[in-house]
Amino acid sequence: MLNIKIIPKPKPKLKIQITVVSSDSNLDKPYIDELEKNFNRLKSEYSEVLVSYLNPDAGMNRQHYISRIVSKTDIFIFPLSIDFLNSKKFKLVKSLIKKNDNQKYFLHLYLRSCDYNNSKFLKTNQDFILPSSNKPIAHYGELKDDAFTDIKKHLNKKIGELQFNHWLEDSEIDRHNAEVVENHIFLTKALIIIVSVILILLSIMSSFFQEKNQSYSQSMNQIPQSQVCNEKLKTCKCENGLRGYRKCDKVKIGCKFERVSDFNEGLAAVKYEGNWGVINEKGEIVVPMTSEYLMIGKYSNGLAGVWDFERNFLGYIDNKGDLKIELSKMCGGNCRNGRYFTGNSATIFDKDNKRFKITINNKQEIIKAIYLD
Repeated sequence: MLNIKIIPKPKPKLKIQITVVSSDSNLDKPYIDELEKNFNRLKSEYSEVLVSYLNPDAGMNRQHYISRIVSKTDIFIFPLSIDFLNSKKFKLVKSLIKKNDNQKYFLHLYLRSCDYNNSKFLKTNQDFILPSSNKPIAHYGELKDDAFTDIKKHLNKKIGELQFNHWLEDSEIDRHNAEVVENHIFLTKALIIIVSVILILLSIMSSFFQEKNQSYSQSMNQIPQSQVCNEKLKTCKCENGLRGYRKCDKVKIGCKFERVSDFNEGLAAVKYEGNWGVINEKGEIVVPMTSEYLMIGKYSNGLAGVWDFERNFLGYIDNKGDLKIELSKMCGGNCRNGRYFTGNSATIFDKDNKRFKITINNKQEIIKAIYLD
């Protein structure tokens, strides 16, 4: 058996993602601001530490957005005060985090006095509530730097643990890969023998298959033109409940989309795993999937309408996904709906359901806008 020495690749630095859930209480804000200053110093010491701030207001109608952040976060930091624990926004974030809290580390900053023991969401272990003195930061007065020093010390310890665990996992993977390579060498030798036998059989049968292929090609060329399928791709609902596209009673683009639109100008908008994107008639993604829009409409004149999560009509994107025509300055900043283009014109509806028409030039720039009602 060959003796192969496995040289592990250099291990990249572990990126530790810390997410701070912001409080909207004015009484909590000074402490959150002070925490942000300390984290800026922490980021300068650890290039591999990423810190982001999750505002509950931003996620009230975008639960999938919060879930995506939860899945990437290693350490969660929550303010601990009576105002935040009783807020409806906290309950929304709490429910989403509970569904994805596997191997998450939760740190609760005791900002102001409250009875946190009655909160089922909080962990009772003292290690998860800081400062470790179990004293609210508000009670530290001029000595509040001592509280943040204690918090930073605890964070440094946890970051070190996460990095060490990551190193152990990589070492185990290297050992496993070495065993796999050794087994593959043995299997490769066996496969060489099997492939040699198959090649001998194929050489004997090649003339037979060649004759069959020629016969099949001749028969296909003799099919009358009337039997050739010229049907366009149509949307279809599959047995798994998802949607795709069929042609001549055969599924051509797989059944994996939650929503689909009709093809026009060779493009169609599709919804996949909660995100919208655009595909061509080969099923290739030409505009990457994004969670930025509630929906993408039908293409016409190289443009497709887009809506945000408040159901406001934002404007039109081009076939690259760029917002080419933005309507934020029209309709009082709140357009309700928009039709697809007919020629170089399209009808827009404002928040009072009044219509106005826009006209564009060859560069897809608005050159005229007039009210119809």
